[in-house]
Amino acid sequence: TTDKSSGVAPLTVQFTDTSTGSPSEYNWTFGSDSTSDEQNPTHKFNVSGTYQVRLNVSTDTAYSVCTKTITVTPREITNVNISSLTAPESGQSPDYSASVSSTPNGNVNSTPVVSWYAPNGAPFTGNFANGTIYKAIVTIEATNNYTFASDIGFDVDDATSISRVLESNNRIV
Repeated sequence: TTDKSSGVAPLTVQFTDTSTGSPSEYNWTFGSDSTSDEQNPTHKFNVSGTYQVRLNVSTDTAYSVCTKTITVTPREITNVNISSLTAPESGQSPDYSASVSSTPNGNVNSTPVVSWYAPNGAPFTGNFANGTIYKAIVTIEATNNYTFASDIGFDVDDATSISRVLESNNRIV
């Protein structure tokens, strides 16, 4: 038996042998390269995935096999909020500061990188012109071995317009 069959990585599971009789040998395989010959081992699954854990027990006259599935899900950030980014204002220079928070709290870099782009896609560094739409890209990185749950990026062209994009390297752009 196990104390849990699923959870968030890293997941530590206590395995308990409930074999009858008097087994003399225990051979646990944890669905990875790890094994144990303890009767009641504890194993830590660091990476998300589905693992087939197998226990082989034997006595002098018998052999038995038991398999248990362990499901490990990634540590995921489910929400990101950007604040303190000033919308473009004619005659003003771009705001390169922003604050960010996440759910669960504290698992993204607290100082994101802000880059502004002109309508033609070129990096923008001057003063904003009236009637022109500029784009701010706010780059947020996951920390503490977290990943982003889904496409939760921010492509901001004003203080209220947000679209979502996620890069495969765990950076939101």
